[in-house]
Amino acid sequence: LLFAPQRGVPAGADFFRADRGGEVTYHGPGQLVCYPILNLKRMKRMDLHWHLRTLEEAVMRLLVEDVEIASRRVSRKEGMTGVWVDDSKVCAIGIRVSRGWITSHGLALNVTTDLQPFQSIVPCGISDFPVGRLCDLDVDQALLDQERLRAALLRHLGDLFGPWTLTYAAQLPSQLLE
Repeated sequence: LLFAPQRGVPAGADFFRADRGGEVTYHGPGQLVCYPILNLKRMKRMDLHWHLRTLEEAVMRLLVEDVEIASRRVSRKEGMTGVWVDDSKVCAIGIRVSRGWITSHGLALNVTTDLQPFQSIVPCGISDFPVGRLCDLDVDQALLDQERLRAALLRHLGDLFGPWTLTYAAQLPSQLLE
């Protein structure tokens, strides 16, 4: 059981079922959430693993280049999806791809997130590693500004998925980017 109902849903939280991979997770204030909508068929990249690894790579570049975390501390874990700093998972990724190879859902990077709600679930079905957040790391806290991180993440996604990704995201209404 990946959700522990006997522990209860945290006050103020809602429970939703989602049609994506990645098991149970939590979204809340202090996370940088990004749900890129891509046509993998048009991109000629009909490969779920490529899409997942590319999302991870964008976050890893963000952490190393923009948050200035030593690259040796930032990693993937064999057989799992997401991004870790040391042994704490700081970024969860869960996607859905339609039959037409259109992606939905995406990633959540814990920046200043309250980690208490994660105590009510087994995040991403992983009980062997703790969930972490960037504000608890030995980094310059000024580097964790949400607007700065959002712009940097969009830049890395554009570099990896193609420049049209960044252009398209910049044209979306700002409330959809939050």
